[in-house]
Amino acid sequence: MRSLSLAICIFLSSSAFASASPSLACEKKWGELEIYGKLLKRYRLRAENFPEGKHFRLYVKWYNGEEAEMLSYSANHKGHLILEMPEKKKDPFYALCPLKRGERIEFFMRSEEDSAVMVHASVVPFPNDLKTPSGIKLSLELQSHAGDRFLLRGEGFQPGETLEVNCQYQTQLTNYATEATADGVIEVPVRLELKENESGEALLILRRPSEKIAFPFQVGEPALEIAGACCLEFR
Repeated sequence: MRSLSLAICIFLSSSAFASASPSLACEKKWGELEIYGKLLKRYRLRAENFPEGKHFRLYVKWYNGEEAEMLSYSANHKGHLILEMPEKKKDPFYALCPLKRGERIEFFMRSEEDSAVMVHASVVPFPNDLKTPSGIKLSLELQSHAGDRFLLRGEGFQPGETLEVNCQYQTQLTNYATEATADGVIEVPVRLELKENESGEALLILRRPSEKIAFPFQVGEPALEIAGACCLEFR
């Protein structure tokens, strides 16, 4: 199980429109710390437009499906979520979680009255990314605990542009074909066949009519090394 260190509080903002749908956002705070050679990045949750009198519970979810239940809240007449604790705390609380490069962490508020009602926010604190001179932005998200599955995301492509994506690793060569959305975005699941304890560097090559993009990345054990920690502040 993933370890999660807690010391907790909540930051939430008022609703500008009472009829708007509930929303949750994960915002990065200024300033980074370094602890034992690893970066510590600070974030806070912003919640808006939650229905008055309803109760919600905060959960954290990792890429491998693990979840951790954290705290309970109730919504006031302004759409704020108020932390339900036996003793009021003036100082902020924090949740600290170690993360790998390219790992997405998700936060969601689940209604206690209706478990099907959930409001989500997610962030990749330590992205594995690449930006080309032509303005293409690529990122590779970790998708498995073995370091053999990833999700390639890209933006800045022409709407409807067709792309050839090659993944090279040792003697393996896997070809993918994809098409950019109307917003110029692509998503390509990437999977490698690794033997037990196998690791190394792989290479993604994206071929466009105007350019060829090379994106090297680590697979196996190196892909699972801790890049730093996410510190979530609640006020």
